[in-house]
Amino acid sequence: MTTLSLSQAPFWKKFTPLFVAGAAGVVALLPSISATIERQLERIPTPPPIPLPVLTALSVIQPTLLVAGAVAIGAALAPRLGLRSHIVEKTVANRPLLPALKAELPLAATLGVIGFGVIAMLDLLFRPLLGEAALALAGTGQHATVLGVLGAMLYGGITEELLLRWGLMTLLVWIGWQVVQRGEDLPRPALVWSAIVLAAVLFGLGHLPATSAVVPLTLPVVARAILLNGLLGVVFGWLYWRRSLESAMLAHAMFHVCAAILALIGRLG
Repeated sequence: MTTLSLSQAPFWKKFTPLFVAGAAGVVALLPSISATIERQLERIPTPPPIPLPVLTALSVIQPTLLVAGAVAIGAALAPRLGLRSHIVEKTVANRPLLPALKAELPLAATLGVIGFGVIAMLDLLFRPLLGEAALALAGTGQHATVLGVLGAMLYGGITEELLLRWGLMTLLVWIGWQVVQRGEDLPRPALVWSAIVLAAVLFGLGHLPATSAVVPLTLPVVARAILLNGLLGVVFGWLYWRRSLESAMLAHAMFHVCAAILALIGRLG
């Protein structure tokens, strides 16, 4: 099936499987969300008379709607831009899924491991600049429990890639394609690279609200969040462009696997 025929396939076939996967990532964060809300309620002198499970359920409405929007954007635009999802191709054209994933797993896993090593080294370099914030940020990992690890892998590896690559990056490429190339041919590399970098920077900025709940947003703290997360975003964006959405997902999930292993070693040590 060609890119053109993929773009003409029924929308629901391109939307449904990825939305289900993204929503599963949101659900996987429920334990972490519930724990966060509980800690916040403890700091409030008069907490609202709403049960914790209800507050937790309400808190996932917004991210679920964001996932729906991002998946819809990708389903509508990605095939026209030559951007691939093996899951979509399996659903629409019954293309074999596992062989495609096996072929991309070595590169994706390798870049996920290398990316973790680079980020870990840069994090160490930033610590002298952060002061007391370094200790607080070091204790904010998602990998302290099995549920935390699974949540990080599913939300980070699936949901964030749907939001940042399948949704945002695709939209940025499409806008540039319409403005610069008037929708002709495939997007030029320079145009795609611009979208990769911009989406990566926004990926870094998107981590600032969670960071601000832990430490004040000083210049070193902001620079750390943008640089460390942005570099990862560039890697994942390149994989999405040159391989597939699933390749970016695999690399992102492998990053969290490495982080979980390091956290385990630290606890054992």
